[in-house]
Amino acid sequence: GNQVWQYYGTKLEGQFLIQDKFHGIPDNLGAAVECPEGECQHDSVLFFKGSNFTRFHPHTGMVFENYPKDARNYFMQCEGRGHGNKTADPSIHNRCSNRSFDEFNQDEFGRVYAFR
Repeated sequence: GNQVWQYYGTKLEGQFLIQDKFHGIPDNLGAAVECPEGECQHDSVLFFKGSNFTRFHPHTGMVFENYPKDARNYFMQCEGRGHGNKTADPSIHNRCSNRSFDEFNQDEFGRVYAFR
């Protein structure tokens, strides 16, 4: 969708368009997760769409430079991928192929599930 609901504690403060609260973030997101300083280099919110993610700075209200980036280069262990390496097996069954995913989830045991 293209909307976000804002809460303070348990109180709903309003419903807004994503673009009104998070400039530069696309609609129809798969997921969003907070990444506090320490886990990430800076306080961030990571927005996922397909196989891409965008890092948003909640204090400045801006998208970090050089985003979106391919999540397979950062969040999945893929032979031939990672921080600039763009070669991967193109097979549809290879989680590291160049075909986009619709969503990523991780369970409590660290297993990553990628949905197409």
